[in-house]
Amino acid sequence: MALLTRRTSLIVAAHCDDVELSVGGTLLASLPRTAHALIMVGDYSPARRAICEANLEAIGVNATYLSEPDCDLPVNRSNIKAIEQAIDDSGARVIVTHALEDTHQDHRATRLMVETAIRRRPISLIEMDSPSVTPAWQPNCWQPIDPEAKHRLLAPYLPHVGEDLARWWECPHATATVRGIPACERFKTIQWWCDR
Repeated sequence: MALLTRRTSLIVAAHCDDVELSVGGTLLASLPRTAHALIMVGDYSPARRAICEANLEAIGVNATYLSEPDCDLPVNRSNIKAIEQAIDDSGARVIVTHALEDTHQDHRATRLMVETAIRRRPISLIEMDSPSVTPAWQPNCWQPIDPEAKHRLLAPYLPHVGEDLARWWECPHATATVRGIPACERFKTIQWWCDR
């Protein structure tokens, strides 16, 4: 069964390309579903913003973009309230966001603020994979995906990203192989609330 089909989900990501890179294949595999996205650093690259808008609109994800600074995303009350508002507006029961074990400061900041935003809410929390997670991050959930469909989402970004990131995106190991399933996206369930 697809990971995000049963409940309304909100992907809270630091940057425009993080959604497609980390959960794009799962969004494509999880149809029908209701998904929303909140992008914290939404304006640092007009080219990436345009690609993200086109991609998410095409796959039916309603996105909101904030204008926080790249590589200097502040952990503050205003941003936490923006996440809380996105949860309220979307009616999300599942939040997918970055891992704490991540070397990118904007990813860690996003994850910390999400945890604060859901502290008094019965909301499931799932961490997503990225090229910058550390070896300490250990997934406990794998979603089978269509790697060619995911590559089509990522391809428009390739002229706008660095050589190392482009190499990671095109590497066969960018998606996990699990128990004979050739391509999966990796996740870590932190807390899961069951509906009664």
